Amino acid sequence: MTQDLIFDIGLHNGDDAAYYLSLGYKVLGIEANPLLAAQGAKRFENDILHGRMWVVNAGVLKEPGVFTLYRNLSNDGWSSFDPERGKQEGRWEEMNIPCVTTEQLIAEHGRPFFVKVDIEGADFQVLHTLSPSNVPKYISLELNCTDRKST
Repeated sequence: MTQDLIFDIGLHNGDDAAYYLSLGYKVLGIEANPLLAAQGAKRFENDILHGRMWVVNAGVLKEPGVFTLYRNLSNDGWSSFDPERGKQEGRWEEMNIPCVTTEQLIAEHGRPFFVKVDIEGADFQVLHTLSPSNVPKYISLELNCTDRKST
């Protein structure tokens, strides 16, 4: 386990990653929305240059592949691989996004100390490829009453 590594799955605007960086952690920020991933890369340009931050434009699901992200045009925070969530308020666009598993991220970047997950309805999918040999010490998931464990 890499004690100073955090995975921020659902980077969004990068505020959580900025906090983790301020505490001295290295951060792998994963963001499915290519526009937000590009903004994150720009925001953390100096940290990326100094090897403290990495930004990956991908979704994290229970299996790898290319899947449809419903990018909500009213509120980027509602964008989701779940069409019901992503299409809130009736303004969205469909984007084909490459997706990886948590196991793949760990194989490439190392086992993190902490994983923050906030990916609008797909949070449980992050857990599917974890096992006792690769599970981080701490995981934080955003869950709602309507979240289904099987998604």
